[in-house]
Amino acid sequence: MSMEKALKSFRPSVLPRTPPAKPSKSADVMAFRQFINVASRATYGASYFDPKGVDFFLPPDISDDELGEKAHAALAASRFLRPDHPEFDEVMRFLSKDEQRAYDDTLLDAAGVKTLKTLYKGSQSVTLTLEDCVITIKSWKYRYAGHWEGIRGLEPITVPESVGDAAFGQAIRAALAKSF
Repeated sequence: MSMEKALKSFRPSVLPRTPPAKPSKSADVMAFRQFINVASRATYGASYFDPKGVDFFLPPDISDDELGEKAHAALAASRFLRPDHPEFDEVMRFLSKDEQRAYDDTLLDAAGVKTLKTLYKGSQSVTLTLEDCVITIKSWKYRYAGHWEGIRGLEPITVPESVGDAAFGQAIRAALAKSF
């Protein structure tokens, strides 16, 4: 078949369309030796740093009740941004090198350490995703300074959106304990 015939027979209307992302909310919980960071994220399929979100720096010995309260607040502050949202292109992107460096500096200052290696030594990370009234708590495996990957064979913890703060905090701590 000639290229011309192939182009004429091409009908974009028969190609499957990607369904829009399901509305969801997301937050990250990173436990360092010196503090716990709970931060909301902007979502549309994936989650990204949201300059209008919340970013809590909590003592490592915070109670389960307070941890659950801050995690609920972070999920409430998370924004689901559709592609037609005026801030979509500005927010739904990876941080630039300078932005990432500034964020890393904020974490280093909060921990009172000088290097990312020292900051991330012994750290733990989970993501919280709220979708269809269910919160999924997923543990992550540490790769290197600020980068995490999934843990093969480990099922996430799920709790109802209506979970109490203390039970939510306990579930987050259980997931953090599986992060390494």
